[in-house]
This record gives sequence, structure tokens and C-alpha cells, in this order.
Amino acid sequence: MRKTITLIYLLLMAITISAQSTATIDGIKYILDGSNATVTYPTDGKPGSSNPNTYTGAVVIPAQITNDGNTYKVTGIGDFAFRKASITSISLPEGLTSIGEEAIYNTQITELTIPSTVVNFGLYSLAYNEILTKVTFGEKCATNAWGAWILYRESPEYDIYMDCHAKPSVPDKYTFDHGYQSRIHVYPDVYEDFKNDQYWGGKYTILSDMGSGIELKDFTVDGIKYKMTAEDKVNVIYPTNGKPGSSNPNTYTGDITIPAQVTYEDVTYNVTGIGDYAFRSSGITSITLPEGLVSIGKEAIYKTKITEITLPNSVTKLGESCISENSKLKTITVGKNIAQEKWGSWVFWRAEGGYDVYMICDAMPKLADNQTFDDSHESTIHVYPNLYLDYKNNYYWGNHNIVADLELEITNEQLQEYIATYSAILPTDEEIGTDPGYYTAASVNAFKDALGYAKSLDENATMAERSKAYLDLIVAKNDLSINPLNEGYYYIENINKGQMLYAEAAYAAEGGLGIADFNAEKTKFYFKLTRKGSNWYMQNMKNSMYAGTPVNGNTVNEYITLTENPEFAQVITWIKGGQFTLQSLYDGTNASLPYSVSGGWVLLKEDDRIYWRFHPAQSGKFEQDFNIENIRVREYMAEVTYTKEDDSKFEKYNIVPPTRRDTPEPATIFWTRNENATAQYITWSTNADFANATPVEVDNSNTYYEIFNLIPGQTYYYKVTATVDGNDTEIINSSFTTSGQLRQIKANGGGNIRDLGGWSTISGKPIKYGLIYRGAEWNGKYNLTEDGITALRAVGIKAELDLRSDNEALYIDKSPLGNDVTYIRIHNADYYESGVQSRKDLYKKDFEFVFDCLKKDKPVFFHCHIGADRTGTLAFLIEGLLGVSVSDMYKEYELTSFSYFNTERLKKNIDGLFEYINTLDGETLTDKFYTYCHKELGLSAKDIADFRMKMLGTIYPTDIKNMISEAENSKATSLDLSSYDFEAEALTANMSDGSNLLVTVAPESGIDGTNIINNGVCENLVLTDGVDFGAPYAFTATQATYTTNVNTYRTLVLPFEAAVPAEFTASKATSVSDAVVNLEAVATIGANSPVLVQGDGQLVLSATNAAVAASEDNMINGLLFGTYKATAATQGSYVLQNHDGKIGFYEVAETQPTIGAFRAYLEVPVEPILKAKAYFFNANDATGINSLTPAISKGEGVVYNLAGQKVNKAQKGVFISNNKKVLY
Repeated sequence: MRKTITLIYLLLMAITISAQSTATIDGIKYILDGSNATVTYPTDGKPGSSNPNTYTGAVVIPAQITNDGNTYKVTGIGDFAFRKASITSISLPEGLTSIGEEAIYNTQITELTIPSTVVNFGLYSLAYNEILTKVTFGEKCATNAWGAWILYRESPEYDIYMDCHAKPSVPDKYTFDHGYQSRIHVYPDVYEDFKNDQYWGGKYTILSDMGSGIELKDFTVDGIKYKMTAEDKVNVIYPTNGKPGSSNPNTYTGDITIPAQVTYEDVTYNVTGIGDYAFRSSGITSITLPEGLVSIGKEAIYKTKITEITLPNSVTKLGESCISENSKLKTITVGKNIAQEKWGSWVFWRAEGGYDVYMICDAMPKLADNQTFDDSHESTIHVYPNLYLDYKNNYYWGNHNIVADLELEITNEQLQEYIATYSAILPTDEEIGTDPGYYTAASVNAFKDALGYAKSLDENATMAERSKAYLDLIVAKNDLSINPLNEGYYYIENINKGQMLYAEAAYAAEGGLGIADFNAEKTKFYFKLTRKGSNWYMQNMKNSMYAGTPVNGNTVNEYITLTENPEFAQVITWIKGGQFTLQSLYDGTNASLPYSVSGGWVLLKEDDRIYWRFHPAQSGKFEQDFNIENIRVREYMAEVTYTKEDDSKFEKYNIVPPTRRDTPEPATIFWTRNENATAQYITWSTNADFANATPVEVDNSNTYYEIFNLIPGQTYYYKVTATVDGNDTEIINSSFTTSGQLRQIKANGGGNIRDLGGWSTISGKPIKYGLIYRGAEWNGKYNLTEDGITALRAVGIKAELDLRSDNEALYIDKSPLGNDVTYIRIHNADYYESGVQSRKDLYKKDFEFVFDCLKKDKPVFFHCHIGADRTGTLAFLIEGLLGVSVSDMYKEYELTSFSYFNTERLKKNIDGLFEYINTLDGETLTDKFYTYCHKELGLSAKDIADFRMKMLGTIYPTDIKNMISEAENSKATSLDLSSYDFEAEALTANMSDGSNLLVTVAPESGIDGTNIINNGVCENLVLTDGVDFGAPYAFTATQATYTTNVNTYRTLVLPFEAAVPAEFTASKATSVSDAVVNLEAVATIGANSPVLVQGDGQLVLSATNAAVAASEDNMINGLLFGTYKATAATQGSYVLQNHDGKIGFYEVAETQPTIGAFRAYLEVPVEPILKAKAYFFNANDATGINSLTPAISKGEGVVYNLAGQKVNKAQKGVFISNNKKVLY
């Protein structure tokens, strides 16, 4: 989670440092600037594994140094000075004022004292020192705001001693350990400042035990231990000294009553708090808290045996997890002032089992998160009627069952006032209808019923009856609903007939088409409404805005073409039942002019009488479009763009309604039901003929159906059929389109599931939908329902990559989706920038699984527990490799914050990942991701290109270069690029001269060139001698050329037929006799037919329209065996060599020489006589056998005949022994 360093920053730093003088004194390097010195990194260059930090052992920084007769004050520890140094301690001098970014980072120190003079702390300045336990900050440490994450590490906790009388300003909650277990020791005069700060006391334990005139002692009275927090105040604390835990168990037990005051040594103290961990994991069965108690600390009443608890009216502060994990707790009552301060996180949390929570308070408290009560959201929250809607409509509270059954004291007179107020807002009959903007009849009738009940009560009604009547009015008024204005086609009607909707430019507001002339029969008067964030665009059915009637038959004037220019956006505001206002956002010289046209303006009249009604187009008559992005996510996607420096912006969008923001909007199909239908079915497909579509039976009373999990940017065809009198009857057959970008997936029991498709890439192509999905677990704490499984199978997921541990996954070995879904578990225990560097083995396995699944056309889903960190890291790498922009990668990561789990993930969490990737080689960010995947993980260039092609339908120009380089480096002889789409230059510019690599391209590419095969034809085949070659299949070479040098003799094999030049001869080796090779001259060298060539000089063999044969493993011509790849000659074969001026084929024994590409070796069949040790081209060379080949065996007593054949026993005659002729 640390912030890494950008390459640009390091370069700038290096430039800055190089401009200043440096000196190394007593092993410490300083930058000298004026009269000051700053400790710096010990060596020049960028800090890192290739330039490690050489500081070691115990380091003492002096207050001043002397160099070349000049004295310098040591005022700073520079950026990265001791980063990853093996120092065990460091002493800092008074006079030091600053400690830079990552200055004392990831070292071996155990304690650290910051001098009183230090006022500046850089980012991560003291972070990741894993065995550091105690840090003391000096007097002036609060002078300036601290940098972020200065002492951050995952664990363990620190003891932090604040020897200052002011609270430093820290930027976030990650200043110390990630588990928030650190103890902050402060002076009593600043205790409240620290305790009440959201980043200090809101997260860490604050102890006011720093030295002062008051001894803040602890003592035990009546079995309860207290700790002084001020002269007259105490907190209840843990019963024994030491850290709470199994080795120091909590000894409180039974029924506990906390007094309002306690007296010790004749001094009376007010009990104002239950301290952190006071009753943690104790055996108490009940606890009574006194009035006067103000705060309950972190995990104060945690994992006990209590069954109920009442918080006094005086309590205002609730710390993190203060009353959580109490498995037997059933009833919670909170007092009047509990809403004064925001609650800490996880206050009453436990995994299962709801509470009854009685909110005896006069306002709704603010909660920190969605884990305040039970994780299953089964708790019932009892509230006062007047606060019911506050709780019900709040995202955190509203996830539970809100019941307004606490009685308010309402008099009859007050009730009558409520009745009068609510009667005045009851909708009229004219405001009730089925079109957009009209109140629904059901909600109005419920409102009338509530008024009727309230009016039926008289002065004898009970307080409970009046309270209920008031609640009913509140709820009924809140539940008044209007038919929504959705995207689609509408006939827009002006309420005041005769007013003009639009006027032509020439007539301005004085002429044009009257709205009264509009009618539903004229299709050109239907308008398409498209929502863009909180605004709308209006378009005529012909994708143009209607302006007026044609002028003199000139239809060009009939329409005004619209674009999605912001100046054309409309604000449509609901006024009352069935009525809207329509106002342009155009902000020109006259803000009332909504549309600009050539030569003037089209006016929207600004008049109080101008109200509009929207009548939906007839069902099925027109194509409809559905934006399937969740409405809150849609606004976030449309409006947010990020740079690295931006803070997260999702919070303003991550609000209710709707309750679920990690599920998509449906496409809602409407129809008119056949009253005689006994069954109804809906079928939808992307194919107009409904191929492979399965009808879905819907409730026979339904007149609409919601279709979820569709793909954006598609046209879907649908039909509704009914069974009438035993026959299928078609009710509607139409189509609709989908829009939006993000494809979220709804699966009951699952959450945070989304398709990685739809994101734009720098390739110009978006990521394809339906191939890779990410999300949360399907089993474990969260489990898919049967409906959820059905939904995900329908989506098409065929493989599951589980990033959880065995324990998290409950040791499953198959996917919850079924046995036909490929399942693998790879526990990505480390993630973010630490994980992608330290566990490259795991990320390689992740990619290999994804690659393999996609090659087999198996869409893959990867997940961890809630789909945030482990999943987010892998998604980051995938998106980066595909070329998603920085802004979109931030956004895609943050989308987890919209999930059902309500787990915030801020964009800064992946800053470190970006920073690490930016340290790698590559011109663009996408290139750097490639470097990570190819060089760091070891994924092949070909696999990466295949992945990009699968996901994007294209590859990057660098992919061609990388695949060619990989093929050439691995000595591959052919490369098939026919499935890729790329420009010719990407190929031709990267093919190396002197390489025999054959590249196959797609016929439609139109690419031709040297050693490029297109549709079975190579325009120019150029073969380089000695370089491996292999034709994967037969093809035609329009021009084929092979060039080599011949020095008397050489063997040769070619993939094409070529005539032998006059100055050379070529021969076929037909047989051997004695020690001579019998040769047969040929005028033409056949394809794949090895020959012996004789001559001197450069040999150029060429052919036109040459048939190139597929390379074979055994290319034989007579006794010669040819090869296109460098290979070791087999033992017993013969290779062409020159020994002592004698050229011939010499036998291969123990040592196997390498035969180069386009060459051949000799194989002599075994015959009754023994084979010779060498074969020559004339009898004279066979008369004297000197040293044969280095591989030929030597030894005393070995005898050869004059043919070079080894004999077991010499007979009478001349033989060769020990290189000499001998007469026997």
C-alpha cells in the first residue's frame, strides 16, 4: 500500500543532486548546500536492487560536519537516504528539521527518537520498519502537517510517544499500523484533541500518560480496574497489565455494574469512559452502565456473554467494534444523545443473528459503514415515527428492518394540524394516471386511507393510536409515487394547446408549428429521450430535432440535426402530477435559447404557461433503447475522469436509491395481456430468427418482464407469446437496443460481479464483452442461490479462477456453477505493488490459466472474497496489458466501492502499482505492462498477442515486433500471423535481414514481402546459408534465392528446385565402393534433394514461381540425408570434412560434429563387408589414411586395409597400423 516513486521524479531528483556538491564523512554521504548538509543515499544512481543501500549497523548523525575547512549544520535526512538499508539503530541530532520521503524506510531499527527541532515529515518517511516498536516525537513535530503514511505498515502496532503539546495534522487513517492497534501516548492537556480526531482517536488508542504534574495512575476498586484520564476522571480498563490476548486473558466475569463515581485514596472520580479492550473476551454475563458515561472505547465490550445492553443518555462516543461479536446479545437500547457524534466502525457487528435495537434518541446517528449491526442485515431498528424516513432512506440504516413503533407524545390538537397539512398535499384526480409524471392510483389510495384513519380518531384516542396515525401519514406521503420518465420514445404534449414548441429560425418565437398539431399518428412527432447523467437529450425519430413544417417544400429546414454537444442538453423537471418543465442548459448570449441553427435560433418560449406532458410511444411500434448501467454507476462513469493527483470522487455517486448499485438496470418489456391466455412466454435473442433462444415462462398475470445481464451496444429481438385455447398466439414481436458501457451482472447471492468488457483501449478497440468477469466469492460467507447459479450459467461463464486460500474457499474442488465449469484455486496471498513484485510465480499462473481458458473459448470469472484487493490487482494487470487508460483503470478499480459489501476502495490504493509499472521498460504505459507480463512473469509474446487478439479483435504494432523477436531468438523457422489484424509496416519493418523466418499472413491483409507467405504465395523468398529454415507447408515463391560460398566441395539441400550454374557441378551420391563415393552429376537440384556441389566462389541459386515443398524430417537423395536445421550428426554417419588436405566424408564416432542448415551427411548401408572410416571422391585420396577425424577411435593394434576398413586380423598383404603401411 505504499506510494512508489515515479521515474520522472527520480530523474529530476538525480539532476538536482548532481548540481550540488557532496561529501562522504565517516561513512555517511551528505549533500552540501550553503551552510547546511542533508544526509543522502550512499551511492550515485537510482535506489533499487541494482544499486542497493550500503549503510549498515548503528548510525549516528552528527549535528554538524566539517569538509574542506567549512562547517555545515546537518538539517535534513534526504529522500530515500536510508531506504532498505541494513541499519540497526539511528541517532538523530538536535537541529535536524526535516525527514524526507522514504528516508528511514524498511530498515532494521527497533526504536527511534525524533529531535524536538524536526518539523517536516515526508511521505512514508519512517514506514515499513517491521521491527520498530517505539517512536518518540519531539516538541515541534506538530508545526507542519505530516506527509501521508509516515509510519505505515500492516502490523504489528507501535507505542508512539508524543512529547508535544499540540496535535499534528495527518492526512488519513493510515499513519501507523493498518490494524489500528498502536497506542498513542499524549499529555493530558491535549488528550481530548487527540481522542476526538477521526484519524487519531477515531482509529488508535489514545493514552494521556505523558509526564505532567498529574500522575495518571490506575487502581482497582470492587474488582474493577480504572485508569485516570484527567485529575477527576477515569476510564474502566483491562483488568491486568499487558497486551490483551490468550497469554493475558480477561478476568472480568459475571454481572458487572459500573458506578457513576468511584473513590480511591479519599479522592472521588467520575467514571466517564469504558476504555479500549476493557471487557474484551471476558466472561461477563451482564453490564450496567451509569449516567455520566461519555465514551465506550475500541472493542471495549467485545466477545462477552451479555444478552442485553442499555447505553445511558450521556453516551456520545462509540469506538470501533466497541460492542461487537457478542453472540448472545439480543436487545440494545441507546440513549438520547447518542447521535451527537459519528459512530465508529463495526460498533455492534457480528456475522449472523439480528438484534432488536431501540433508538431512544432525538436524531438519527451517523454510521461509519454498513457493518454496524449483523452482517445479514436482519436487525430490527425501533425508532420514533418522526425519524422513520430518516432511518428508512439512509443507506446504512435502511439496510435493516426499520420499525417506527416507539410512541411519540402527540396531542389531539397536534394530530388535527397534521391532518390539515397532509390533506393539502393530497393529489387531485387529474394528477393520477399511467403516463410519466402522474401519480400512481395505488399510492394515492394508500395516502387517502392514511388520512381516513387519522380523521377517524377523536380526543379519546390513545397515544399509541395517534402515534400510528402520524406514522401512517408520514409513510403514505413518502410512498406517493409517480410513473417515472424513462429513456424511450414519447409524444410530447404542451398543456396549453396552441402554444408553440419550436419555431423556425426565421420566425423565432412568432411562427412555426403549433403543438396542437402534434399527434401520435405522425411518427415524426415522436421524440427519443436519452439520459446523460442528470440531464436529457431529445431527438426526433429520424435522429434530428423537429423544427417545423417544410418551407416551400424544402425538407432540409424540417429538422435540426443534433449531436451530444452539452449545449443541447435539457433539464426536465417534474412539477406536479403529469406536468414537467423543459429547459435547455445552453449557456450562450441568451440562456433561454436551447438550440443553435444556421442563421438564428430556435426558441423555447419562457412562459409560466409552458408545461409539458410525455406520452409513451405505442408498445412495440418503435425500437426502444435501454441503458443497462446502474443509474448511480452511470453518472459516475459519464462524469468522472481521473489523473493521478485527483482525490477519489465516487462518494457523491455512491448513494441510495437504489440500494444495490452493483447490479444492472434491466430492459423492461411491456405488452397488453390476452385476457384468455392460460400461459405466457417471452423469448429474446441477438438473432432475428431467435436461433438458440429458449422461451421463458412468465407469470400469466404479468404485462411486463425485466431482462437482466444484457450486453451493451446490442440489438435484441424479443417476442411474447401466449397459450390461448391450447394454441400459441403471438402478442408482440419487436426489438430493442442496449446502451451504456459497464456491464454489471445480477446473480442472487453474489455481488460485485462485472464484465471487464467495454473499456476503451489505446488500440482504438474496446475490450470485448463476455470473455472475462471479476467479482466476489460464490461460496463461503456469501453464497449463490439457485437463481444466481442459473443467471451466471446463462451469462456463459465456463471457468472459475479462485484467488482465495483453501480455508476461505472451504476446501472446495469444483465450481458452484457445476462440474462442466473448469475450476482452479491459486491463492494470491500478496497483492498490490508488493504482491506483483514478490509473487510473480502466482501472477504468471493466473495469466496462464486465463490464457488457456480463452484459447478454449471458455469465458473465465476470477474472484477473491469480495472482489476488491486480490481481484483488483489481477484486473489491474489485465487492463494494463490490454491498454486501458490510467483514468479508466482508476475508475474500474473504484467500482468495487459501489458493491453490496459497501467496502470502499480508493484510487490511491493502486498508485503504488502504477508507480512500480512505470519503473519498467517501455515507451508507453501499455508497453510497460507488456514488459511486466513478458519479461517479469515470463509469458510468451505469442500468448500475449493471442490474448490481446481475443480480447480486442486486434493487436498492437509492438506485438508483431515482439513475436518476430521471440521467434528469431528461439530459432523458430515459421510464424503464423494469419489470425491477426495489423499494418504491413509493423511486419516488414521488424523482420531481420539474414533471418530465414517464414511469416504467414491473412490473405485479406494484402501484405507481401520477403519471406512473407500470403494465400500460399511468397513474393520473395530469400534464404540465408547456415540459418535454420523450415517450411510449415508447401507454397509458391514468385522469386526464390539462396546464396552461399563453395570451397571445392560442400553438401547442399534446398526447399525449391534450381538449375546448377555452369561454373559449378552438383552430384547425387548413389553408392560407395571401397573408400570412394560414387557420384552422379545432375543439372538441376531438386527440392528437398540433397546433393554434393563442387566448385569455388559464391553460389547463387534462384528460381521463379518456384514450388517450395514442406520441410521434411528425412530428406534423402541417394546416400545423402539433408537438414534445414543445425543438428548433431548421428554416430556411424559420415560428414564432409577436410583433413590434411583430403576432402571426404569421415565417419562420426564418439564426438558428434554439428551439421549446419542447408547441408547433408552421408549414410552408408550396412553390407556384408565392413564400412570404411572415410569415403573420398577419387581412389588416390584413399591410399593413405592419416589422422581421420578427431571423433575416430584410436588405439594400439588397430589395423585397417587400404580402403580404410578396420580388420580384426591382418592377412598377407599391405595394411595400415598406427598411421604406417605394414607388410604382413
